[in-house]
Amino acid sequence: RSQMHLLTEMYMLWGDSPPFSQTNDPGVLRTKGGTNVKLIGNVREIWRELHEQGATVGVASRSDEPAWAKECLQKFVVDDKGTTMWNVAGDGRLVEIYKGSKQDHFRELQRKTNVPFSQMIFFDDDTTNTRDVG
Repeated sequence: RSQMHLLTEMYMLWGDSPPFSQTNDPGVLRTKGGTNVKLIGNVREIWRELHEQGATVGVASRSDEPAWAKECLQKFVVDDKGTTMWNVAGDGRLVEIYKGSKQDHFRELQRKTNVPFSQMIFFDDDTTNTRDVG
């Protein structure tokens, strides 16, 4: 398939730290301090569906804590087979998490996938990011 789907702001975390542990709910992780980190809305179901359809999924994030974000991607499970978000994003190959412009993230994802920008779909709740990429 030639389409790439990107989802950002999957979870929000303020004032706590890793390591993250899995809970009985695959859409919820728990921090060292006991804070729940939850996937927003239907993100888990969307990732599962994209994975089942064989879509290419990449992650573009300007996280202040890239290691935390990557750990979460490695632990959030999207299906009953134990597939994680990290697995869906090319086993981490399509994860671009670092400070910088979303344009930089997209250029790197485009380089890695050869998917034309016109074939990429980008989801974000921050209009600054959507303007940056648009």
